[in-house]
Order: sequence, then structure tokens, then C-alpha cells
Amino acid sequence: MRINRIPTSHLMVVALIAVLAGVSHADQKNAAADKSRKRVGECIPLTAEQLKHFEKHTVRVGRVRLNPIGLERVNAHRRSKGLPPLNQDDLELVPVGGEIVPASSSQTLKAASATVRTLDGEGLELPSYVDNSTLPYFPPIRMQNGGSCASFSATYYQMTHMTALARGWNVKDPLDNTNKFSPAWTYNMLNNGVDWGSTTWAAFAIQMKHGAATWAEMSPEDKNRVSHRGRALAALLAQVGP
Repeated sequence: MRINRIPTSHLMVVALIAVLAGVSHADQKNAAADKSRKRVGECIPLTAEQLKHFEKHTVRVGRVRLNPIGLERVNAHRRSKGLPPLNQDDLELVPVGGEIVPASSSQTLKAASATVRTLDGEGLELPSYVDNSTLPYFPPIRMQNGGSCASFSATYYQMTHMTALARGWNVKDPLDNTNKFSPAWTYNMLNNGVDWGSTTWAAFAIQMKHGAATWAEMSPEDKNRVSHRGRALAALLAQVGP
């Protein structure tokens, strides 16, 4: 995921699974009216047509390169095992924001980096998991309203986290909503006036086209989705993909 008009310094310690860009709002409107494909509170599944569009237009991750955050985590794990830390000069370390290599260019990158030690080798101690919620860039856990789970995950959690990392925001303060994006911004545009759920891919499509308003500008209780559009355009997603 890249954020337009923001320095490309965002987290890709592990590949963020995002979804379809450029889908039509008409498709989402029809899906919201089709109650036969879902139940209240569930994420609407992709139709065969939408899945085909997804496969064609999203950018697939071929490889994730190591950034300084990842190296710090690897070395912390190694120290816990009594192992010496890895030297960044021996690694293919990239700046935060340059980690993702599309699948189409993975082979080229592998050939060009043949002389550089990477974390692909066997015998290297790696942590079994990482917890991005411990970073200052990850917003506090909150309770969703109704069937807004897809917009909550895509807009409040993912877009807030990625933008905060890119811009150096600390978003941990639960009382400060000026730096957290509102799930109501996307959900209100997608549910056709009915609380029947939505999809993450459609939420990302809105973020790419219209940006997103902050929680302070439009809380989930706010029904006005128009007046904040000018400020929402300050944060547009440029690209998403699995």
C-alpha cells in the first residue's frame, strides 16, 4: 500500500494484505442490496466478477525486503536466543517504505542481489510473529458500530497505521482523533443506507479516489459524509495489493 503525496516511509515488515482498487461503487451498491449473499455483520464476499477484477488489477507481493524495524525485531529475537545480532552492512536493508517487491520483478531483484546476504537463507533465527499494535503508529483498539467491520479494519486500523508510519504520527492517545481515519467515511458511502456490511476492497477503492476524513471530522455517529471531502483528499492511497 502506498499513500499518495506522502513520503514513502511506511511499514512493510510483513506484507500487508490489502485489496482491490478501482472497483465501481455501483457494484458495491448492488452487493449491499443483495441480502442473499450475507448476513448482518458479515463482510460481503467477492462475486466471481469482482474476484476476476481483483486478480487482474491488484499488485501481488513477490518478496518483502528487510527494513530497520524488521532488523531491530530480528536482532531482539536473536539476543533472546543468545545469538549475536546481524550486521546491517551484510544485509539487503532498505528504507521503511521500500520493502515490497512486486511478484513480476522478484526474479530480477534476486539476480541483482545474488552477492548480498538476505534473510532467505536457512539457519537464521527469525521471530515466529511480530505485533504491529505495539508501535506508536497503530491506533487503539475500538468497538465497531453495526456491520462496519470491513471499513473499520481497512480505514480505521490499516489506513491510520500506514499513514501514521509514513508521517511519523503517534496515534496512541485515545482522546486525540485528529490523526485517526474514520470508518464512517467509507462505510456510509458503501452500505446503500442499510447496515448490512461492506467489503474491504471497496473501502480501499474509496480511499484511493476520495481519501478519508479523520475520526475527529467524522465520527461513526456523524451522518454528514460530504462536508469533509476537501480535507479527506489530503490522504489518498496510490496502490494496494495482496
